[in-house]
Amino acid sequence: MRLSWSLLFTLFFLMASSLRLPAQSPSGTSGPAVGPNGPEGALLRVFDSNNKFVGNVVGTGANGTVAHVPYRLNGILFTLGISRTAVGGNGGGPLYETGNCTGTPYMQSDGSIIFAASGIGGNTLYVEDVRAPAQTITFSSTLFGTVCIPHIPQAIAVRPALQFVDFVGQFAPPFSVR
Repeated sequence: MRLSWSLLFTLFFLMASSLRLPAQSPSGTSGPAVGPNGPEGALLRVFDSNNKFVGNVVGTGANGTVAHVPYRLNGILFTLGISRTAVGGNGGGPLYETGNCTGTPYMQSDGSIIFAASGIGGNTLYVEDVRAPAQTITFSSTLFGTVCIPHIPQAIAVRPALQFVDFVGQFAPPFSVR
């Protein structure tokens, strides 16, 4: 009589599971609850020229030209890009349906990014309102720094932007990482 491998395995498993093993011996004493401290200064931080803390670095841009710093305002998590000389957003400037950067500001978003989109226009910070539903608009202009740039009208997925006036003005370049 020839037995298949699966039948042999099943028989072995049933026999092994029916064996009585001795009870486990009592536990030994516990080791230390906390391990040793990590290297000091492992956290990188951005400061402005007045030694004002800007934020902790969570990543960098190409060639280390920008430090990515997370923020939470009104319960919305986003990042800023801090270069040696400027504060920038992570999603370009705000978009407008008008050709002259007036009306409701929007941030480009289809809802798939982990941080809310952010952008800077002058000293104002614009942050995607992740609580608002995504919608499609035909945008016709965008604010880049203090300059309004008209665009050929284009349909794009957006959410309204929250505005934090003079957010950038609280920091004084140049910025440094320590």
